[in-house]
Amino acid sequence: MSGLGFAPERGVPLYLSEGQDFLHEEEHETGQWPSGTSARISFTGGPVWSGVIEGRFIRWRVEATGTTAALVPHGTKYRMFLTIPRDGGLTDDWVWFSGQVQRTD
Repeated sequence: MSGLGFAPERGVPLYLSEGQDFLHEEEHETGQWPSGTSARISFTGGPVWSGVIEGRFIRWRVEATGTTAALVPHGTKYRMFLTIPRDGGLTDDWVWFSGQVQRTD
């Protein structure tokens, strides 16, 4: 038996370099993200980066000033969350990816 519930992809490195913007996108596999969907990357003891939903894509753009080693050190744990609205005011809240920051400075 493999287990119950959703298991996010774990151990996915998030690469950051001094002086470089962080750019990332995820594409919906079959269509558009439902209206009201949100996504964020949350760092342990650090910032939270919100994604922008545009049709089939969730995009992150964080300027280099927000990706410094002082703000997000090497080895910092992160989790990428996805929140999808459901009927009755409920939401499905998922940890989509998790891992650690790998600095390539």
